[in-house]
Amino acid sequence: MKMINEYVLMVAAAVIFVILHVPTVLAKPMGCIESAPAGSLWTHDNLHVWEVANRDLKKRGPDERARMLKQRGIKHYAYLSRQDPFGVQPDINTSQLDIDAEIEAMQRSGIDIRAWYFWVNTNDPADDPNITKTFEAFKRHRIHPQVWVPQSHAQSEMAYTIFPKTQEEQQRRVNHEAERIRLLVKLAEPYGLKVNLYNHGGWFGVEENQLAILDRLKEFRVTNVGMVFNFPHARETYEDLQQEFPQIWRRIKPYVVAVNMDVNPYYLELMRIVEASGWKGPVGILARGGDAEVDVRYNLTALDWLAAELRHGVSQ
Repeated sequence: MKMINEYVLMVAAAVIFVILHVPTVLAKPMGCIESAPAGSLWTHDNLHVWEVANRDLKKRGPDERARMLKQRGIKHYAYLSRQDPFGVQPDINTSQLDIDAEIEAMQRSGIDIRAWYFWVNTNDPADDPNITKTFEAFKRHRIHPQVWVPQSHAQSEMAYTIFPKTQEEQQRRVNHEAERIRLLVKLAEPYGLKVNLYNHGGWFGVEENQLAILDRLKEFRVTNVGMVFNFPHARETYEDLQQEFPQIWRRIKPYVVAVNMDVNPYYLELMRIVEASGWKGPVGILARGGDAEVDVRYNLTALDWLAAELRHGVSQ
């Protein structure tokens, strides 16, 4: 129910945004808004869709999901693996559990699997057979997606609710997470895979802490780890993120390998900052619940409207 309510609020916000901006670009009928031109960050060719399988109330299987994405013109895909922080939920889309079927379906539809998201719920990733199993599937199918990793939920209380109270505790946390990521990098390297940190809230999702982890990794001579910046997980409120984003982006831009967002008018100014900075990289749009096809179609249309606003220099 919470997921559906968030989706309704997002759509309502977009409708209000359109009404307020009718005198400019958005005065055009929806069908007249063109997608961003080639070379733009916001062109459909640069997009990947994200959290499609697990949030699809129709629970499509891999082939049906791949065909749906292809029909929408999607060329890239980021996949949420089955390594869920709270185990397999009763309502999980069971098609998520078949790694080979997911890869093969996307390959048949000509869709590139750009990234694969892992909950690494162990201090040593080599102890989790699902990780090696997935890497071996990548090898069989000759793909090399980015590996996205958030905090471990092996100690969920530590990951989410408890922040270090002293500098010594902070350093121990940095060292602990850096070692976990170092071991994942070591495991991934023979498969030609690149590991990136994902800001999924909590202590691990704070950019200063991720930068500290990256600095610690450099001391281990691990220098090829990047960051995936997800707008919805960056701050508790839109207002906080908007106020702090210029400073955040300056610090993290050199490390960011992808930006993810639910397409929301609140993010227009953030999109403007990213674009104006000259950053070039892939952009992800999130499914937020409901019928995944409707969700993807909405997000593509909303993104085209926001990109048109940026091209025409319209501010909120």
